[in-house]
Amino acid sequence: MNVAIVVAAGKGTRLGGNRPKQFIELDGVPIIIHTLRQFERCEAIKEIIVVVPAESTAAFSSLAEKFEVRKLSRVVSGGDHRMAMALAVAGLVADGETVVEDTACVHTSFPAFVDTLNALAGGPAITVEA
Repeated sequence: MNVAIVVAAGKGTRLGGNRPKQFIELDGVPIIIHTLRQFERCEAIKEIIVVVPAESTAAFSSLAEKFEVRKLSRVVSGGDHRMAMALAVAGLVADGETVVEDTACVHTSFPAFVDTLNALAGGPAITVEA
């Protein structure tokens, strides 16, 4: 099964303004919805997981409902560590075992990485070897 993981967890600080760029509208539709519509149209994609900032989860969920994003299966709060969270979320839906090597390299910038991933999984998805 093909799953699209859309990482929209940025804050839009480089763009300026008072809201994240994924929520800025083009022709009356938020940018994130324009993106998700492409995955909605793609027959190969069966499921969509979206990573958004924690403070935007409710707003995004409301938009997804308003714009009828049907393939959306999960909304994940990912903070500022988009790549680590995207790969971790991919591992949660992949068949078979997923190995996250060297979680210590993420610890410096994202100390809660292991705890966050395990919370998303609903149990111990990864452990850190001493």
